[in-house]
Amino acid sequence: MGVVYRRVQAWVWLLLIASQGVSAKEVVVSATHAVDIIVQQIPAKGQHLVVMIPSRQGFDAGYEQLSQRLTTEGVEVWLPDLFESYVRAPSESALNAVPPDDVALVLSQAAQSGKHVHLMAFGRGAPLALNSWRAWQTLQPAQVLRGGVLLVSPNLVTKTPDPGQAVEYLSSVEAMNAPVWIFQPQRSPYFADIQTLVAKLSVGGASVWLEALPDMRDRFFYRADANAQEQVYAFDFAAKIGQAMTLMAQDKQQRLVAPMNSVTATQKQQANTGKLLSIQQAAPPLTLPDMQGQQQSLSALKGQVVLLNFWASWCPPCVHEMPSMQRLIDAKASQGLALVAVNLGEDAASIAAFSAQHQLRFPIWRDEDQQTAKAWKVFAYPTSFLIDRKGQVRFALAGGADWTAASLVEQVDMLLTAPAE
Repeated sequence: MGVVYRRVQAWVWLLLIASQGVSAKEVVVSATHAVDIIVQQIPAKGQHLVVMIPSRQGFDAGYEQLSQRLTTEGVEVWLPDLFESYVRAPSESALNAVPPDDVALVLSQAAQSGKHVHLMAFGRGAPLALNSWRAWQTLQPAQVLRGGVLLVSPNLVTKTPDPGQAVEYLSSVEAMNAPVWIFQPQRSPYFADIQTLVAKLSVGGASVWLEALPDMRDRFFYRADANAQEQVYAFDFAAKIGQAMTLMAQDKQQRLVAPMNSVTATQKQQANTGKLLSIQQAAPPLTLPDMQGQQQSLSALKGQVVLLNFWASWCPPCVHEMPSMQRLIDAKASQGLALVAVNLGEDAASIAAFSAQHQLRFPIWRDEDQQTAKAWKVFAYPTSFLIDRKGQVRFALAGGADWTAASLVEQVDMLLTAPAE
C-alpha cells in the first residue's frame, strides 16, 4: 500500500508542476542491483543540475517546494525515489540500505546532460551522499567533476554519542575529496560540533564551506512554525544553493578517491537514544545565569540529588518530557531532589514565554553561547544527568523520557535514599 501511495503521490506532484508551466518527467536509471531507480526530473535552462537524496521521511511538500524554487534559479532537479525503487517504506534503515554504487549511476546519467552535477542531502541522508560521491569518483577517476556535495544539517556520526562521550564520525568523513558546502542551522544539536566535522572532512582533501544559519532550526525551509528569520531565509534558500553551486563548480582539480579504512568502510549509523546509562564520574563545573540574571552554580547544590537537563524549546522531545519533569520535582523536592534545566542558545523572553505556556516552575539556567553543551559533551537534545549528593554523575540519558516512569523513579529514589557521606 505504501509503494502504491507514493506512486500516486509522485504523479500528483508531476501534474502540479506541469500546471505551473514546468515540463517535469520521469526518468528510469538501470542500477547494478537488479532494480530500476525511478527519478523525477524537473528541467531548467541553467548550467547546474542537483540530484537530491531524500530524508528518511522521503520527499515531502517542503522538498517539492524547494525543487520548484531551484528551477526558477536555473537549477535542474533530479529526485530519485530511493524508497519505492527498492520497495521499502521511508525510514532511516531503508536509507542505510541503498547501495551508493546505484546512486553513482544516477549521477553518471545526470552528467550526460553536460551540466555541472551536484549531490544534495539532508540530515541522515548525508552518509549516503558522501559514499555515493566517492562511488562516482571511482567510476570516472580521470575526469574533473565540476560540481560538489551540498549538506543541510548533516548527521554523519556513527551513533548518537553517550552523554559525556566524544562524537565519533563515520569513516567516510575523513575519506572525502570533493567540494562540500554545509548549511548548518545554529539551533540544532549538530551545531555544537560542526567545526570538528569541517576539520575531519578536510582530512581527505575536501574543500569545505560552512554557512552557519543564526536563529534557525533543522528543517527551517519548510517548517509550519517557522520564525521570522527562517521564513526570510527559506524564501532565499534556492538562490543561496545556486550561489554555492556556482562557487563549487569553479573547482578544477582532478580529485582522486581518498583512501578509507577497509575495516570501517561498511559502517552504518546506529540509533542510540532513550537508554539510561550508569556512569560514575565527578560532575564538571557549571556556573550560569538564571532567568533573573543571577549567577548560579551546580556546586551549591551539593548535598542534594540533582536532575540536570539540557534542552531547547525548538526540540520536540524536550517539550514532550518537561511536564513529567515538573511532576517528578513536585513529588520529590521535599526528599532532596533538585532540578536544573539548562536552556541552550535562546533569549530570556523566549524562555519565559515557553515556561509560562507549559506552566514550568523549576529553575532554568541560560547558556546563550552553548559552551556548557561542549563541556558536558552533550550532542543530543535533550540530554539529562542524575547527580548524587556527593556531586558524582551517576546516570545519563540522551533523548526524551517520561520522568514519572517507574524505572526512572526507581533510580531517583535509590539516589535519594543513599547516604550523603
